[in-house]
Amino acid sequence: MKTFKLITSIRWSDTDKYSHVNNGRYFDYFEEVRTTWIYEFSELINWAIKNNIQLVISEQTCKYRLPITHPNKLEVTQQVIKCGAVSIELSYEIRILGQSEIVTSASVKLACYNANTKRLEKIPSHIKQLIV
Repeated sequence: MKTFKLITSIRWSDTDKYSHVNNGRYFDYFEEVRTTWIYEFSELINWAIKNNIQLVISEQTCKYRLPITHPNKLEVTQQVIKCGAVSIELSYEIRILGQSEIVTSASVKLACYNANTKRLEKIPSHIKQLIV
């Protein structure tokens, strides 16, 4: 499956008084890589905009393996696990930039929700082929 990577910095505001990244901030890192991927994937975003499709999170999990601290840069990797009829499943790994050890892993499932019809929308086959 296709892999997408993004380098991001840990912001001071991401941390607690011990310089550890707050557990909720990890989801911000996943959102940052996912949003960058979606906007660089012009076929997907154009289809979504044209059809008023919202890519909404229906499930997400995170496994915290090791703490991450400020200051550091992070390499956030996203991989498409599965592209179903109306959803896209993605996995994530976070590493400290320049290190091979995975400090956090996660997954998310995005549902394609049509804001006009208030129903789930099937992903066109030509877009599914591009996703996987």
